[in-house]
Amino acid sequence: MQLSLYPALLALFESADSYCFLKDQERRYRFANAAVCRLFGLPREQVLGQGDERFFQLEHSTDLVTHDRRVLERGEEVHAAEQVTMLGGDRRVFRSLKLPWRDADGRIRGLLGLATDITEARRDTQALLRHNQMLSAVLDQVDACVYLKSHEGRYLYVNPKVAELYGRATDDILGRQDDELLPPDVAAALRRTDATVLSNGQRLARQETVSDRAGRERQFWSIKLPIPLPGMPPGVIGFSTDITELLALRGELEAERSIDALTGLASRPRFEAELALDLTLAERDAARVAVVVLDADQFKYVNNSLGQAVGDALLRELGARLRAGAGGSSTRLFGDEFAFSLPRYGSAEQLASTVEGLRHALAAPYHLGGHELRLTVSAGVAVFPEDGGSSTALISRAETAMHHAKAQGRNRQQFYAQQIGDAVSQRLALERDLRAAVAAMDFELHYQPKLRVDGGLAGFEALLRWRRPGHGPVSPALFIPLAEQTGLIDAIGTWVVQQACAQMAAWRDAGLGEVPVAVNMSTSQLRDPGLVAWLAGVRQAHGIADGQLEMEVTESMMMDDPEQAILSLEALRQQGIHLAIDDFGTGYSSMGYLKRIPVHTLKLDRVFVAQVDSDARDADICAGMIALAHQLGLDVVAEGVETDAQRAALAARGCDVFQGYLFARPLPVAEATRYLLACAPTARSGP
Repeated sequence: MQLSLYPALLALFESADSYCFLKDQERRYRFANAAVCRLFGLPREQVLGQGDERFFQLEHSTDLVTHDRRVLERGEEVHAAEQVTMLGGDRRVFRSLKLPWRDADGRIRGLLGLATDITEARRDTQALLRHNQMLSAVLDQVDACVYLKSHEGRYLYVNPKVAELYGRATDDILGRQDDELLPPDVAAALRRTDATVLSNGQRLARQETVSDRAGRERQFWSIKLPIPLPGMPPGVIGFSTDITELLALRGELEAERSIDALTGLASRPRFEAELALDLTLAERDAARVAVVVLDADQFKYVNNSLGQAVGDALLRELGARLRAGAGGSSTRLFGDEFAFSLPRYGSAEQLASTVEGLRHALAAPYHLGGHELRLTVSAGVAVFPEDGGSSTALISRAETAMHHAKAQGRNRQQFYAQQIGDAVSQRLALERDLRAAVAAMDFELHYQPKLRVDGGLAGFEALLRWRRPGHGPVSPALFIPLAEQTGLIDAIGTWVVQQACAQMAAWRDAGLGEVPVAVNMSTSQLRDPGLVAWLAGVRQAHGIADGQLEMEVTESMMMDDPEQAILSLEALRQQGIHLAIDDFGTGYSSMGYLKRIPVHTLKLDRVFVAQVDSDARDADICAGMIALAHQLGLDVVAEGVETDAQRAALAARGCDVFQGYLFARPLPVAEATRYLLACAPTARSGP
């Protein structure tokens, strides 16, 4: 067979780093550029005329053989990854483009190929997954199947749950596709779902069927989404939870469904079964469930004085109001005693408010048989898991609490665990005092120094402090979450930024230089479309230079809506705001988003710093995160540094800035000013 190529084209193929080759119908090489010859380690004359069996272990290079046949026999154009094993045993992966080579009559005479070696990129991806110890440690403990697949459906990562499901070692799963592990119909269904995720480029949640190692079909609720992979097309990451038992329990409930004949509410057995399902789900998700037992205080008098017919009508109306107002399942236990469940309720005070609202609804006048009836309701509340782990236990304890409420004078609610009731009272009192503090802005800022490796001052972090009248200092860990839940955080955040900028200006005007100050940003601030313009006005009013005001955000704040968070942070950065990720390492944020988040600084959480000098795993995690930050062009601040040994260990691993009690506690303004005066002028410049 004669081969004729234009000299310029031949020279181009010859000089290319990619592998360029031409094979005839018998799959013998008719052209091979210098890169192919280097790959095979042979001069060109020993390559031409040879078949692939001379260079590859074909029994372990099925992609290569299959793709060649598709081109030569069907005339297809193939663009795919090929995993091959060289004759010497080296396993490599190529990204290949193969086209049919036709003669003037359109007959296929051979194939033209162009391939790029992506072995190292594939290995880098797998190494990244293997060596991310923190992520692996978390995923290993997840009670769900977590996996990562390439765009071809080959497993790149599986957690122990996947290995347990398939009854195989992890290494025996990696590199395989579903059709090598599962029955054809099951594998085909999974493949279709993965293809939909990749083609749409969006998150997909649905129920899927998977066969376990014994061949039994298990039902999973799967969440899959596309994920970028270095050096290759996007893959699929999935999280699948086994819901087989839950579905079976739900089926039993449907089969045993029954109602209370008088009120139309669930019978007690059905209520207990549905409550058991709620408890199972709550235990899986670390959630809470409340059970409330209600009793009509004056029902016995109504029934005895007006007769059973009126009494039954009253019970029916009570049941109807309960069905309309209860958040979960509801039942008539017996007589005039009712119960309902509240799965996944919010805070303790929200629970108390819900119960109180329903008590008032049940106490509204009833017009029955020409009579206007008024009654009051006593309620008892029990909470899972604190007060019991079963339906029976929770109902029993809620009844106990209800009887205690009646004994205390009726027409009230009572929590079974007195400490819950006490906590509600304490929380309401704390909220009352916090609202008063916000109205008067009765707070102060303390400033904790941040020091560079050379001992120079990199700046301060402004930390909010509140002295509650009659109680003394309140931990920010207690009142900041309450402020966020009640919407008070917006006013507090505004005050903090204004105070910090005013103090920076005061230090500058006193001749202490430009002192960078960091403040913590709230989730609501990050979402505020007017934040950028408002900050510009505050900085202009106080003459704060670019890079001097730093805003700290947490990983969890950004993960609520990462795309919007990135846009907001980019706008702040463009305005000259220095940005930092606070408590890094505790939120498990996506590495894909991390490289896109426009921040300047990464702050290591104190949980990793505490034992960095004594725990090899913590030291390795810190070293890895510092290296990652530096690769992304970020500075690293270590929080919670309390000993010289911690500082030395962090410095040895490249940490840039330190913050903690080793250097100073958060200081009131006067003490922070004295600290500044004690610093050398050269030590007061920012990072």
